[in-house]
Amino acid sequence: MSITLTQDQQAAYQAFDNFLSERTEPAMIISGYAGTGKSTLVKRLIDDLPSLLKVHSLIDKTMPKYDVRLTATTNKAARALSEATGYPVVTIHSLLGLVPSSDGGVKPTQRSKTIKNTLLIVDEASYIDYNLLTEMDALLLNCKIVFIGDPAQLPPVRSGKSAVWHMNYPEIRLTQIVRQAKGNPIIDLAHTFRRRCTTKHLSLLMRVMVTMYCTSPVINSKPPW
Repeated sequence: MSITLTQDQQAAYQAFDNFLSERTEPAMIISGYAGTGKSTLVKRLIDDLPSLLKVHSLIDKTMPKYDVRLTATTNKAARALSEATGYPVVTIHSLLGLVPSSDGGVKPTQRSKTIKNTLLIVDEASYIDYNLLTEMDALLLNCKIVFIGDPAQLPPVRSGKSAVWHMNYPEIRLTQIVRQAKGNPIIDLAHTFRRRCTTKHLSLLMRVMVTMYCTSPVINSKPPW
């Protein structure tokens, strides 16, 4: 059954199509908060990819032939994306043969090998820190990467900063809540909060939370952050 895209999903679809033929751009970002249909869009992109690539190859005879790999930054995210799209998904660490290093980052192993001429989808991109991004850059050759993520998601624990959002990659953001999520009061409230709050509001909220946590007769301890 064909997937009907929202207006901003259609814009992201077109941006992806343009990205395929852009030789000088190694990566792009498709971002969106919870409920904006990122996984649905990924399924449509992968479903249509063979025909998109065929059209591009007819226009440009030198168009590379890309393999396609779907990945995510965690096992949980990989399972969720596989269930949403119906395609196999592995973690980016497994694909590249990366393992934890002694300093809390990741490092290559004897199993690591260069991935060539591949269109790589990476879900939950907010969990990528600069260490992982560096290892990806070293092991990917003539590849194109589509990072999928929620800009409001928590950053990597070790570095505290999501590298992808600071790399100046072209980004298109999904903002329209998809039909399945419409009317969900939690999602509606979260979107309203994100649209209207400022750094000042967040700082005030954090101070209130710290005060409540420290003065609670039940907890009466320091906050866990």
